[in-house]
Amino acid sequence: MSESTQEQPAERGPLLIVGASSGFGFALAQELSRQGETVIGMARSAPPVGTAFDYRQADVTDDVSLGSVIDSVVKAYGTPYGLVYCPSDTSAVGHSWELDPEELRGLFDVTLLGFVRAVRRVVPLMQRQGAGSIVLVGSRAARVPVETLAGYASAKAAAEQYTLCLARELEPSGISVNVVGISADTPLAREHLRLRARTLDRTEAYPALPAVEDNLALARFLLTPQARFVTGQTIEARQPLWT
Repeated sequence: MSESTQEQPAERGPLLIVGASSGFGFALAQELSRQGETVIGMARSAPPVGTAFDYRQADVTDDVSLGSVIDSVVKAYGTPYGLVYCPSDTSAVGHSWELDPEELRGLFDVTLLGFVRAVRRVVPLMQRQGAGSIVLVGSRAARVPVETLAGYASAKAAAEQYTLCLARELEPSGISVNVVGISADTPLAREHLRLRARTLDRTEAYPALPAVEDNLALARFLLTPQARFVTGQTIEARQPLWT
């Protein structure tokens, strides 16, 4: 095939990062923004000090709130090329038989259903442009049992399986869909460790986690047109043996 007739990568449009108030989402949004990308970060809380990207408040558990913000982003910047979904929370941590069903319901609402709400808004736009990248921040706990994290693990497992089904369905549309797992010192990870230690009556400290910045390279690549043929994959950083 001659160079003139080769398929060329699509230009990258704005990148929408949901769950950008702290941890991986915030670090990724900051770095991409510093690299000159158009980044729109979303979260329920107020913007952190030093935010370098367009930050908008939205509640992923409220379809009207989330949809209104996504609509405003599309109006201002056009169709997103990338959607990164990071949110989860620290509810429903404890022994499996002691979990509060209402806490578990809330955890699923943030971890899985919020992602479904975002996908419903963004995918039709990506389909019309014939390109895009969706990245879910998953967890090794979705595949390897971790004591006291049954709630978090089951919510992440549901979100990951939804993502892999989505990848299969969207591959003909030119939209890549992948799961990335991280191993990083984030507020969520620290709180999970604290709650696990309390539940297990553990007094010795857990080993230190890697810096969140060490986990950004893969997500950055998956959000580029050069990664458009990478889809339906679950790729994760090496996890500490103690997990």
